[in-house]
Amino acid sequence: MTKKIPFSLVRSAELTELQDRARSLESQIETARGFIKQIETGNLDIAIAFDGDEGESALAESLTSMRDQMRKISVEERQRNWATEGLAKFVHILRSNNDDLKALAQVIISNIVKYTESNQGSLYITNEENGDEYLDLVGCYAYDRKKHVDRRIGMGEGLVGQCVLEKSTVYMTNLPSTYLKITSGLGEALPKNLLIVPLILNDVVYGAIELASFTTFESYHRDFLEKLAESIASTIANVKVNEQTKKLLQETQIQAEQVRAQEEEMRQNMEELSATQEEMQRVLREVEGKEAYVSQLLNVSTESIYTVDRKYLLTSWNKSFGTSLEKFGMRVEKGMDTVAWHQGYQRTEQAERYDRAFAGESFDFMISTEHNGRGIHHMSIYSPLRNAAGEVTEVAVFSKDMSEVINARKKAEQAAADALNQAEELKSQEEELRQNMEELAATQDEMQRILNEVQSKEAYLHALLNSAKDAIFTVDKDLAIISFNEGFTAGLKGLGVEMVAGFKILDIFPGEEQKVEQRGYYARAFAGEVFEVTSLIEIGESSMHYTSNYSPLRNDKGEVFAVSVFGNDVTEIFTAKLKAEQMAKEAQEKTEELKAQEEELRQNMEELSSTQEEMERIMREMEAKSKYTMDLLNASDDLICTIDRRYKLVNWNKTFEDFSRGTNGVVEKGFDTLQWYKEGKERAEYKAAYERTFQGKIFVFDSVVELGDKKYNVHTSYKPLGEVDGIVYEIVMFTRLTPIEEKGKKGDTKKP
Repeated sequence: MTKKIPFSLVRSAELTELQDRARSLESQIETARGFIKQIETGNLDIAIAFDGDEGESALAESLTSMRDQMRKISVEERQRNWATEGLAKFVHILRSNNDDLKALAQVIISNIVKYTESNQGSLYITNEENGDEYLDLVGCYAYDRKKHVDRRIGMGEGLVGQCVLEKSTVYMTNLPSTYLKITSGLGEALPKNLLIVPLILNDVVYGAIELASFTTFESYHRDFLEKLAESIASTIANVKVNEQTKKLLQETQIQAEQVRAQEEEMRQNMEELSATQEEMQRVLREVEGKEAYVSQLLNVSTESIYTVDRKYLLTSWNKSFGTSLEKFGMRVEKGMDTVAWHQGYQRTEQAERYDRAFAGESFDFMISTEHNGRGIHHMSIYSPLRNAAGEVTEVAVFSKDMSEVINARKKAEQAAADALNQAEELKSQEEELRQNMEELAATQDEMQRILNEVQSKEAYLHALLNSAKDAIFTVDKDLAIISFNEGFTAGLKGLGVEMVAGFKILDIFPGEEQKVEQRGYYARAFAGEVFEVTSLIEIGESSMHYTSNYSPLRNDKGEVFAVSVFGNDVTEIFTAKLKAEQMAKEAQEKTEELKAQEEELRQNMEELSSTQEEMERIMREMEAKSKYTMDLLNASDDLICTIDRRYKLVNWNKTFEDFSRGTNGVVEKGFDTLQWYKEGKERAEYKAAYERTFQGKIFVFDSVVELGDKKYNVHTSYKPLGEVDGIVYEIVMFTRLTPIEEKGKKGDTKKP
């Protein structure tokens, strides 16, 4: 019976092809794995190259595409993070330095130059003088003294002036040699790039930023600076408004001191009056008529007005206040405890406000709430009321809805000028009254008491009206001014109009169209209608929005003899509303932009995931091919192994491993294969054979070896493996052992 050989034969060419394919696949896997590990560590500049066949080129192209896409995403993410961090940084700077405009400008420009890594920078702010607009250099960084001295630029003058005039960004990469130079202790040089960005908010230019640099300003730099410019413009606008408000407040305080001095002088003059009882009764009746007039005037006001004594008890009120209490289910009565209207700690706070007013302080107090998504603001004004001796006997409280007129403080500034004119008029009337009263004779003591009482009532009503910050005035049927408060006078003075009694109200308006519109409003009021309108008033170069309440005043017969007007300046409300709408629009645009970026990032991640899945598929195929090739090698009865350029053992098949372990040989990666040969001449000869094989030559050796009590014919082939760019990086060694059945003379090993 014939014994079958337990293995199959493979042609040497096929085996060599399989070995080459196995080495190629293993090389591809190692190269791809190393490439991906480099990308995982953040190295996005690594290159990959294979031998160049179609499959390897496709894999290299996929891996390169994945690397390029990740590099693009990384660059875009870095740019977005740079802009986002910059905007957050400057928001903090703008919020922390908004008291001094020049100091703020210096902080802004120095930080912009540093953050954008520019070399020079300056910040200009628009100003106006005698009707001419110009740009003022308020902050600079690294400019020489000559440039710094030239602080003013006209609109349209030079690149900065033209940028502001056209409201568009200027970016130049080829500057004139005479424009500016960047200087240092070692010399000076012409910058390569210039960027000028206007500071625009609501289509109004507040200034410009000028940056010079040796390096290029990329598009994301310019986008960042244009967004930042809007925030800087908003901050500059707010700082300017705050500075103007402080200035007007100081002027108002000075005017208030003057009014108080005039009131004191008026009080002293009134103390000198004397008259008969009959004449004083006539004066008293006139005063009572005025009191009824003022009472009627207060009752048509939409503001809630009331007064309290030192025990915080209610002493007087107008119709609007009574109506507001009725809405809360309370009936207004004299002597009510006004502190009891509040709960808990609010009672203590309310009592403290009254105490401040009784100490002689006039102040306002704002309460802000939100209802159905709408902000509601109520302004309460606390004013002390003094008797003839200058003692505070009561406190007047004005409460009004400031939701639509929250910035009506400008009216208060107009009140001072009106008070001056009214004081002059009162002084003239007092002088005339004093001369008439000197001619009278009567019982001094009784009339003095009556005069003091009359004086207290007039001062009480006068203080009550002038405590309001609204512009209040009345006109007769000829539309001539009858009376007015300080707020109305101050407002007209701000427009360059001096107010006196008898002044025609329509003379304020220069245009015929505005006069016709105003005449129609007064016609409605004289017809008995009570209404409120908000309109645009343009006087000279000033444009203002006013909300005016028109109310008819009636005499004893019920006839309308005059019209009272309560006016609130709501210009800043309209401006704030437009600004809020613009900010909402910008927020929506930024949200859309972020959504688009998020969608793009999602698509990129999906592409990356797809690429990774393709890589995993390719690697699985390569591993399967590698396993298949290794299985083929393991099926061979030949001893197969590979050796690297340091003569170290790299790979081997199962036949090699079984044979080596059966002969107590070492089988481990990195084993020095020269140890197989005797030290000396034999080892040197085999080492030389290795080196010739590494140079691309193929060698075959036949020898006879004795292992134990058996002899074998040994056929060994040395072949170069994996040549890349002319360099052989490994040697494959095929060894076939054939037992010699008959004992013979041991043959000598052929030397290479």
